[in-house]
Amino acid sequence: MSAHIVQDKVINDIVSWCVCPVPGDGSYAEAALLTGDLRGAAPESDRPALLGQALFALNVAAVEARYGAGQAKEFRPLNYKYRYSMPYQGTVYAACERLLYQCSEGDIPETELFGQLTDLYNSLAHKIVRSVQERRKATA
Repeated sequence: MSAHIVQDKVINDIVSWCVCPVPGDGSYAEAALLTGDLRGAAPESDRPALLGQALFALNVAAVEARYGAGQAKEFRPLNYKYRYSMPYQGTVYAACERLLYQCSEGDIPETELFGQLTDLYNSLAHKIVRSVQERRKATA
């Protein structure tokens, strides 16, 4: 298995989905899955950047578990910066899949954040399947 540092967009899609209101209804899609540790720890306006940095650090730790300390910087500059995106559910699902795969090194899969990311990934899969089933019922 190999690992690399994902592009900022992968992390930004996940973070935006979790901490930004869903357009139209103002709810937070999966906020509880990844932001539990951030509640009360930082002002709401800082949470996206903090969650993004935590996911980036998880990815860096996985790459260094695979290739050795200090090796992550060989893959790309370690200059992650959060930028809001407005991803679709399927885009976030794919981003979770990609980040989970890249973080599956060493003992990273045993971390709480990896578990929360896995929960988000599974939750999105269930939502996608349910929406397909609902559309099929509506057209039957």
